Amino acid sequence: MSFVVARMVKIKSHDVKGIQFHNQREKESRTNPDIDPANRHLNYDLVNAEKIDYNKRVKEIIGSQKIGERKTRKDAVLVNELLITSDTVFFDKLTPDKQKQFFEESYTLFSERYGKQNVAYATVHHDERTPHLHLGIVPMRDGKLQGKNIFNRQELLWIQDEFPKHMQKLGFDIERGEKGSKREHIETQKFKADTLDQQVKDLETKLQDVTKVYEVEQQVDNIPVKDKPTLKAKMGLNGTRTIEISSEDYETIKSLAKGAEGLKRENKGLLRNVEQLEDQIDRLNERNSTLIEQKKRLMDENKQLKQAIITYEKLVDYLKLTLESIKFNSVKGLGMAKEKMHAYVGHVRTGVLVQLFGNDVLKKEQFDQYIPDDERPGAEGMRETLQQKREQEKSIDRGKKQDLDLER
Repeated sequence: MSFVVARMVKIKSHDVKGIQFHNQREKESRTNPDIDPANRHLNYDLVNAEKIDYNKRVKEIIGSQKIGERKTRKDAVLVNELLITSDTVFFDKLTPDKQKQFFEESYTLFSERYGKQNVAYATVHHDERTPHLHLGIVPMRDGKLQGKNIFNRQELLWIQDEFPKHMQKLGFDIERGEKGSKREHIETQKFKADTLDQQVKDLETKLQDVTKVYEVEQQVDNIPVKDKPTLKAKMGLNGTRTIEISSEDYETIKSLAKGAEGLKRENKGLLRNVEQLEDQIDRLNERNSTLIEQKKRLMDENKQLKQAIITYEKLVDYLKLTLESIKFNSVKGLGMAKEKMHAYVGHVRTGVLVQLFGNDVLKKEQFDQYIPDDERPGAEGMRETLQQKREQEKSIDRGKKQDLDLER
């Protein structure tokens, strides 16, 4: 039976870019000869459909959960990456679909344990000798980075013990590696080597910039100068001018020329900072828009809840008054037959409805929803009586209005 490999790598801020280049194959590796570009199209990510900026994604995960204004330490572990794999014998026995299921089940187990919202990437490589998964987890818990607490010794032992058992239950012929084994994990070494390779490339780029500045300074130092305190201009036949300046002025110009390359480098750095700030502003604007929409939705829901509360309060009052009226007239009602009792209750219920909701409740569509069928005869009689009374009142009001008009 093959052994499962589940190795943890801690990634700090200065390593994130190199991990991105390695996982997404953005630059050629000079330290890992096993990478076959012809099979690169077989690689995929279980979380991201396209290539992403690792630094940006990690900052988004931290920013969406962070509590407080305290800045993240420069030496903090931003990502704990799990390297999931086995030997070639294990993968050779699996079909491509079963290989993908192996990595999907691994992702599901760890993403549910450490939070799907904390998974920055889940990259599967098929262009190396052995298929493997790079699972990047940002160790956020309770609003802050807690890599030491989340992935402590006990948790790492849980991974080594329980992960193989979980995969066995799913039908994969695999077991835990030997406890205390000193066998080298080749994939992890290659992973670290690629990271170091990228760091060397970054240093080489910086060295080229410094070398360029040095060459400019040397060119300036090698310009011949005449120690003459006066400024003299001559016009040649071709229209050019020759200018002689003093040594003091020349030294000033030379210092300015040397500083120009340094300013160019500084300007590039400032431009990068501006781009990062613009990206941050875009993210904040997007988040602000989301919060505004959430606020509007909550206000609408609050308004609906208030209206529902008012309706329920009226219904409660209605039920209380109905109960009190029935209790008050219970002695009289007990002497009646069952049918007359229901009619009597409907009669009382109609009166209470008018007190609570006004005469509009006598309209047929509203009236029917409050009156049970067995109380309808008494309720309908009361309803007709109230409607007649209402019509009489209207008629009296019209007569009084006509009398007033005649007097005028």
